[in-house]
Amino acid sequence: MQVPLTQDEIANWMGCSRQTVNHALAELVAEGIIESGHPITVRDENLLRDRAFQEPRRRSARN
Repeated sequence: MQVPLTQDEIANWMGCSRQTVNHALAELVAEGIIESGHPITVRDENLLRDRAFQEPRRRSARN
């Protein structure tokens, strides 16, 4: 599946910064769930769905 949105468009839609979207997408790329670019390509829809319902990850003060 492809998502034809830019990071700015996703950030505006979600009500967060582009940097926050960038960081979240980078995590999904590292996990092999998506491929970055325009459009964003979802490689594993089931894993993305599972990830959507997980508790948010806590960040330490150093991150």
